Amino acid sequence: MDLLESALVKLEHYAREYGVEAYIRSVLGDIGHVPIPADTYDLIVAVSSLEHVSSEDVLMGVIQRMTAGTRKGGIHAVLISTNIEETDLRTGGRLDPQFELNFTTDSMLNVLDDAYAGWELLGRSVKAQQFQITREAAPVLLKGDCIVFTAHKR
Repeated sequence: MDLLESALVKLEHYAREYGVEAYIRSVLGDIGHVPIPADTYDLIVAVSSLEHVSSEDVLMGVIQRMTAGTRKGGIHAVLISTNIEETDLRTGGRLDPQFELNFTTDSMLNVLDDAYAGWELLGRSVKAQQFQITREAAPVLLKGDCIVFTAHKR
């Protein structure tokens, strides 16, 4: 699911390119408010999306619906940015990150550990990330951490 149709077009293109289109379902919408039927999915992948929901309460609701919507034996892969900083490269000035949620890495790891208690932890890593991006025609350095969290529902 994505708010951007262009992201879904790319997903569908890559799914066809790699021969997995039968296993991919792309949906245009807001993950913060979509119902997820119980015991429906074998795999849920959330990449750079959970940090863009509107509030911590909405985040907790999304994770709760994801875990309930996964069949026994299913897997979740969550990639989420934390400790996000943005710097205007022209002036060196700090900018407000354009992320709705900006958790510290430790607090997000605690959220994920609590939400997936009872699941088998497959992976839990943190990697520093840094990208040069453009915001309003200005070069910006985006820095933070990327949590990769994978779990298997027992």
